[in-house]
Amino acid sequence: MPSFLKTSLSLGLLALSLNAHAGKITIDFDDYGPTVENGHIIDTRYAGLNWSNFGVIEGNSIPNTGYEWGTASGKYAAFNSKGDDASFSSGSDKNFTLYNLLLTAAWRDSTVEFYGYDNGQLKNTLSVNTSATTPVLVHFNWSNIDAVRLHVVSKNYGAQQVVENIKLEFTAPLPVPEPETYAMLLAGLGLIGFARRHKASLRA
Repeated sequence: MPSFLKTSLSLGLLALSLNAHAGKITIDFDDYGPTVENGHIIDTRYAGLNWSNFGVIEGNSIPNTGYEWGTASGKYAAFNSKGDDASFSSGSDKNFTLYNLLLTAAWRDSTVEFYGYDNGQLKNTLSVNTSATTPVLVHFNWSNIDAVRLHVVSKNYGAQQVVENIKLEFTAPLPVPEPETYAMLLAGLGLIGFARRHKASLRA
């Protein structure tokens, strides 16, 4: 196959591949830096997600608590404000796979429930016992979800949970390619067909 035909076809396939892939990320909240006050509610669309009732805090600002022990990387971690339910979601435009996260009870050992949703439908549940002195690595491996909710069982004073190092991968549905992508693919395929017919006619 001539090199220019290979290039046309390869570029088209590459464009489709890049459109379909979104990539893995680890959310550690450290890029908030020293400019935010403790308890600052995490901004909408931070790290490409919608956040509800999650705050950010400098762990060592409250020493000898789960806030300090649970801040595993850098200085900052997230927590569910007032110990209430908190959630993060990707919106309707894309789903994600949630792999794992670190979870620590801020004040007292707790039982925490997680719920995974897709388009409002409950898909996954997981119950975890947390410690106020040692982070727990919670494994999910939940695929094709668009929202996760954290709920503390038997909520009372001190039910906050420290959340760190959320590892997930966006898995956006394959979008409709741009017209230029289709044109590039069709042109490449057409030229390949033409070249093969031309080569066959020379052999005849």
